[in-house]
Amino acid sequence: MTSVIQCAIIEDEPLAQNILKKYIEDHPALELAAICNNAEEAQKVLLRQDVDFLILIFRNFRV
Repeated sequence: MTSVIQCAIIEDEPLAQNILKKYIEDHPALELAAICNNAEEAQKVLLRQDVDFLILIFRNFRV
């Protein structure tokens, strides 16, 4: 039996979300569990469902 890897995307840019979503959809071993726009949304998702793999985009802005 092949298990599917549950993935969550944490990214606030719609273009990047769509690219990552397409990548996950194109790979049969991956399944998209959630798309979150920020850490607060991600926390809510992670408290109510199991996710095996997080795709997190981190930008380090200097002010």
